[in-house]
Amino acid sequence: MKRRDVLKQGALSFGYVAITPSIVSLFQSCSEQSESWEPEVIPTHLKDMTTVLIDFFLPKTDVIGGTDLNLTPFVDSMIFETMDVSKQGVFVLGAESFKNTLEKIYKKRISEIDSNQIKIALKTFCDLPKQKEEHVFEQLEQQFSEIASEQKNTYLNYNYITNVRYYSLLGYYTSQEIVEGVQDVNPNLGYYNGCINDE
Repeated sequence: MKRRDVLKQGALSFGYVAITPSIVSLFQSCSEQSESWEPEVIPTHLKDMTTVLIDFFLPKTDVIGGTDLNLTPFVDSMIFETMDVSKQGVFVLGAESFKNTLEKIYKKRISEIDSNQIKIALKTFCDLPKQKEEHVFEQLEQQFSEIASEQKNTYLNYNYITNVRYYSLLGYYTSQEIVEGVQDVNPNLGYYNGCINDE
């Protein structure tokens, strides 16, 4: 099986099946990246903005946060390895769309917008009424080409935000620091017999 196929299966299984060794090894290699790394998918001029999103979703508290684990290269690598080129293109459009949205809100260039301002704006995207949240996720299940023109910016913004969130959580919970040092993981899940007759 090709490395990309292994990573796709592991990514899709996150949350209900064990993470593959390929994803763990990818995380380890990405965590060693220096600040001078060049992304494969995330626009270079927006990698700092992406890091702010990761810090928003995984802030440092009494345990390490997402930026402590240098998750931005991992997010970029997972998107490169698991998405086809057309979906990568939509992700990039989403990053640019979110940048443009921030610039409209604050009426200044992205390089002049600080991390706290980005997080304040991001909070408004994440604090949605239940009905609107459901509508957003229904939209995200569609292809970008199927979205009405007046809804495209919203679609792109949420495509970018949700993918950064998904892959940063994936990287965080597969990191050695979290698995071994923070989570109270019990590998013995007990015995299950599905053939017991209750009568």
